[in-house]
Amino acid sequence: MARATPILNASDSVGDLLVTRGGQALRDPHVLDVRLMNSGRRDVASSHFDGDLPILLDVGAPIVEILGITSQPTSLHVPAVVIDDTAVKIAPGLIARGQTISFSLLVDGPAPTLSCRASLVDVTVQEKREPTRQQSPGDQLALVKGIKITVLALAVLTFLQALTDLATPALSMVGPGAIALALIVAITVWELARMWARRRRARRSTRQD
Repeated sequence: MARATPILNASDSVGDLLVTRGGQALRDPHVLDVRLMNSGRRDVASSHFDGDLPILLDVGAPIVEILGITSQPTSLHVPAVVIDDTAVKIAPGLIARGQTISFSLLVDGPAPTLSCRASLVDVTVQEKREPTRQQSPGDQLALVKGIKITVLALAVLTFLQALTDLATPALSMVGPGAIALALIVAITVWELARMWARRRRARRSTRQD
């Protein structure tokens, strides 16, 4: 369930605005979008509903009306659905692999929250979290190169620290920090030059194709 959308915002501009539905005044109306997805590798058939018990999607607020029900793909049927106070009851029926059933609900309550109750055989029910942004291949390559440079720099610093105790006074005057910085800069320039050369070869190959 995505974030609930209040129809009335708490502001002075609302004034005496009143929302009613079927002659019923709604004190805290919200519109909810709830999705039920079968992301498994097989269909959920009527036989998976233990004891023919329905799936209950409880939104924690009285449901005034189902504004709409859609299915993706649109060619697939939606099992029978009824309202039971704060829950949508989905009767036993086929929920095909890859099918997403979306419900648009009008509810009257201050803080709707989604919970699911289901007695399904050999089916795991869980809440789907919002996906995090995946790194592109370029981001991953840059991250790997950054880690390699950092590890190499640490190794150089450790090596130079060991040499400091045995180095000549001239080496001590230069200082391990300056040498390490020069090495890091050189390694970075080398890595960037390699990346530029690879991209140039790729462009040439693309033009030839």
